[in-house]
Amino acid sequence: MLQSRRFWVVASAVLGLLQAWDSGTLGAGASAQALIAAGLAVPIVSIALAADQRIRIAALILGAVLLAWARMIAPAPLNTLHLALFVPAIYILFVSGISRKVVPNGGRA
Repeated sequence: MLQSRRFWVVASAVLGLLQAWDSGTLGAGASAQALIAAGLAVPIVSIALAADQRIRIAALILGAVLLAWARMIAPAPLNTLHLALFVPAIYILFVSGISRKVVPNGGRA
């Protein structure tokens, strides 16, 4: 179950939105809310669609930059907003890298 992409997409979306709500996104301006939505969506979409690990890592970095930008322009403090990317980061950095199988001797018998 933990290797299912669908599970990680749903978990990332639900927990990311809950963390964004908890950090006070509703008190931020419309432009900050748009950046937060994009910052959460980019890594989640990369988990769902991208097969290349480098694309997923780039999406995670872009999401972090968008969330940092949203924190800078928002009138509300948004203290714990960066935690919204925790679940996508776990999948991108650990689970998808571990799931690759290593064949000893280059696959030769």
